Amino acid sequence: MHKIKNEINKAYRSVAEKMMGEMSESTFLTKGQLTPDEFVLAGDTLVDKCPTWSWEAGSESKRNPSLPDDKQFLIIHDVPSRMRAKDLIDEDKNQINEIEDEDGWVIAEQKEKTEIEDIDKEEIKKEEEDEIVDIDDECDSDDDDDDDNILAKKDDEDEKKEDDEDGVVRCRRYNISLTYDKYYATPRLWLQGYGEDKEPLDKQMFEDVMAEHAKKTVTLEKHTHIDGPKQATIHPCEHANVMKKMIDVMMENGKEPTVDSYMFIFLKFLSSVIPTIQYDYTTDIEL
Repeated sequence: MHKIKNEINKAYRSVAEKMMGEMSESTFLTKGQLTPDEFVLAGDTLVDKCPTWSWEAGSESKRNPSLPDDKQFLIIHDVPSRMRAKDLIDEDKNQINEIEDEDGWVIAEQKEKTEIEDIDKEEIKKEEEDEIVDIDDECDSDDDDDDDNILAKKDDEDEKKEDDEDGVVRCRRYNISLTYDKYYATPRLWLQGYGEDKEPLDKQMFEDVMAEHAKKTVTLEKHTHIDGPKQATIHPCEHANVMKKMIDVMMENGKEPTVDSYMFIFLKFLSSVIPTIQYDYTTDIEL
């Protein structure tokens, strides 16, 4: 059922995008969205500040006419992931206390093993290192089918068994790309993972996404600009809403977010979704 709904939604968006005009008026501060020109500006700043990122042209037949031919999407190669998201949760479960605030954000804070003190949610919300943003559950995903869950669990058990046998942690590598989604007017993240044996990953990539997000918004789809196997992608249906909330928090704290800082804010948000994939966004953004 989820697969059918997802295919219907993709078909609808494809038709809608063809009928949509070019977005030219900035809604960065009011809606958390980007125009194509703003996407390029924000991408240029990311590449300038973090040279591990670069622009790519992609397949000529798949180019977005709203973007320069040589700046169709951003990519960073061979990003390490040395542990699975589940392992991260297991490691921290005795130290982390999760609270959902009035806006639906999930906020994690360190707690003592003996006693948990009362927490002021508003103060925690302002501390960027303790924030984990929760994506709304309205997006459709097909990765929570029983077969997928069984396969992912088996892969996780097999990999953990191998680690235990030789004491060596299996390091995965990821190519991460950011494309422009015309329908939602936000960046869209894509993951292409490889095991230690250099073989492409498929459903195993769900193991490197926090469970609350993997069950809602991550699917395996063909990349919009790259030929090849399907990649894991985080559905952008709530990206603008989350970005708007983060921008609002910055403004409430006296910061002045600008379009050229968009990618850094966006990647900071995504670091709570894929926390074990250590990509570069070295310019620190304070919320």
